[in-house]
Amino acid sequence: MRPVRLRVQNIRAIRDLEIHLRPFTALIAPNNAGKSSVLDAIRLFYGDLSWEPRRDVPWWSARGGHFVEVEYELDDEEAEELTDHADGATLTVRRSFDTGDGGRTGGYHAIRRGEASVAWLSPAIGRCVYVPAAARLSDYTTLAGPSPLHDILTASASGQRVEHAVREVETSLGRLKEALLARENPATVMSGRLGKVLHPWNLKPEIAFAEPTPGTILRHFVELRLTADGQDMPMEAQGMGVQRAIIIGLIQMAAELRGRAGHAKASGLRWVVFEEPELYLHPAQIASLAGDLGELSSSPGTAVTITTHDPTMLAAAANGIESIVRLRRSGDAVSATSLPPLAVELALGRIDERSRYAQAAQYCFKRVQPARSRELRHARLLNELDGQRAAAFFADRVIVVEGFSDAAFLTWLRSKGLLQRIGTNVGVLDAFGKYELHRAAATLSMFQIPHVVIWDGDAHGRVGNEFVKAACRDEAAWEVLRAAANDPSSTTVGGLRLAGAVETWLGVNVEKTNAWKAGNLVTELNDQFHLPGSSVRERAEALVSAIADLFDGRTMSTHAASPTFTGCLFAPPFPAPSRDLAAELQHLPLVRCRCVP
Repeated sequence: MRPVRLRVQNIRAIRDLEIHLRPFTALIAPNNAGKSSVLDAIRLFYGDLSWEPRRDVPWWSARGGHFVEVEYELDDEEAEELTDHADGATLTVRRSFDTGDGGRTGGYHAIRRGEASVAWLSPAIGRCVYVPAAARLSDYTTLAGPSPLHDILTASASGQRVEHAVREVETSLGRLKEALLARENPATVMSGRLGKVLHPWNLKPEIAFAEPTPGTILRHFVELRLTADGQDMPMEAQGMGVQRAIIIGLIQMAAELRGRAGHAKASGLRWVVFEEPELYLHPAQIASLAGDLGELSSSPGTAVTITTHDPTMLAAAANGIESIVRLRRSGDAVSATSLPPLAVELALGRIDERSRYAQAAQYCFKRVQPARSRELRHARLLNELDGQRAAAFFADRVIVVEGFSDAAFLTWLRSKGLLQRIGTNVGVLDAFGKYELHRAAATLSMFQIPHVVIWDGDAHGRVGNEFVKAACRDEAAWEVLRAAANDPSSTTVGGLRLAGAVETWLGVNVEKTNAWKAGNLVTELNDQFHLPGSSVRERAEALVSAIADLFDGRTMSTHAASPTFTGCLFAPPFPAPSRDLAAELQHLPLVRCRCVP
């Protein structure tokens, strides 16, 4: 059983929010955008958080009631077992909340074919494990009630060796019981005297002995301690990094035990809801934790949902486009960009078709790569994210560039404070090449992130046959980018193809060795930025001004007429593709490239 969809209606700042879930889901958003409200909705659904109308009822007049609804994906065995409540391979469960009479809540109801059926039993949908941003270590190490440590030790106490040891303890406790109840023993004397005192009420005192079970033994005779050089070290006195690491380790181990054969079915789903897991951790620990959480989510009977502000966590954890949910807040309402599987599949299909066209253009349409598998397309889209590229998903506006030297140039502009004109939260996304610009644009459009695309014109400055070949490559990249920009849901707001490489356009030396390109470019820019008569500052400021106007929807006629942008291509408009990409791909290698005589 896995959660695949979450719907929240009329709770706090959420009117009607639907989120598509993966085994590992990352919620990203600025502060006060609703991340905690989504996590609390999950906790309300599971009863981990009590319903409080004064806190949880939104200020507007709510229609349709207050509820949290979760859709679960079932395996064949679960679908057969739950056939009276499920719609085929899915089970949808709703928990509604009443705002009257002290905030009473209703039970769980299975929603079948859009209508509520009989009340549902909560244990069947598992339990929620919530780790707040400021968690108390004692909540995860207590043995007096449910906790990850309690689960681990309980599972450890289920073996034959432990049962044999318990029987030996039982024998020893029998002798202890005889000794305590012997005549003239203070306990026996106390019992007799209390009997006389309580006789008028017809009450008789007895000294009871708890049965020696693994649970009672664990609760009273076992504790987790930290030691250093043989000395006990109080856990609550340790730094937040240590405490956070202990909590993470306990949750991982407890969920791993739940996922093993014989435990997952018995306990149902365990949904780990983790708020900002990167807090108090070193960057290397963040990357390691992200990988561990990804592994945790792949175990049976476990789902993981996190909120994060850390690009490293997002980059290391991403295992598919659907894993990222981008929340935003408009006024008092929370909305989300959440990608249903079918929409992702259609988008990946379009991306793959355009990539195959661009790939064929590099070989003068003599051959074309086969369509990639879904897994490989996901890998190209997200698994190549590093911390810097992942930061683009947190931005309000993104500048897509062709390669790492262009990204270094934009980073340099940021260091000089020039990007502030474009916005306070501007990201930069390196597309990994001219023929991948359309992929970056389509991916950002899936998340409704406005973006401008900046790339180089290879044909500029070339002559003869070299010009023809470079112009053909430029046209192919422009063709597929136009296709992406014309998608109905596109958020590509503008584009600019520079006259030549960015170094050529800026008027600085072009490093021939790729490994040194970015570093040498930044050095050249720093050296020339303050030189009298240098074109670097003038062109850098002109480029920032043009990008800002593209984002703000201003006309580009003034920029296009400027000598600074001679030979550059501005968009909008993004014309529709001039070629039927799908049709041409079907007829390869009959299509002839214009650069072939």
